[in-house]
Amino acid sequence: MSKFIFDLPISGDWPPVNAESLWLTRTELGYVLESIPFFIEGVAFGDILEIDVRTDTQAELISVVQPSGNSTIWLYIRKGVNQTRLLKKLSNLNIGSESGGIEGYIAINLPAKIEYGNFMDVVGELLETGLAEIAHGVLRNDTEID
Repeated sequence: MSKFIFDLPISGDWPPVNAESLWLTRTELGYVLESIPFFIEGVAFGDILEIDVRTDTQAELISVVQPSGNSTIWLYIRKGVNQTRLLKKLSNLNIGSESGGIEGYIAINLPAKIEYGNFMDVVGELLETGLAEIAHGVLRNDTEID
């Protein structure tokens, strides 16, 4: 497994960083994404990617060679929300997450076998009350948003 840094296009004040590092494992088909992206759109945990390796640590995303079926969802949680409890509820549903890079930001891996509605059962109230905001890096597996 290798860690590569990808430069991010910035529009206005988004994203709040100019690069993102991701863990990848090289295979015959390409590089398997082994982490959940926070800011790179169109990719999800488990995808096989084509990348242009520029240095030992720098790379550019070329394409998704084989989608994993997983979805990437981004949450921003406001202060006062018990993030530990939220992450535990997601974990109990086998929904993966990464956090800690930037306070309040959570990157979520929604596995292909888990319905979007199950995820929304956990975070819906936070969204409705304005305690969280949501964005989608990539939605797959015929995910429908109400």
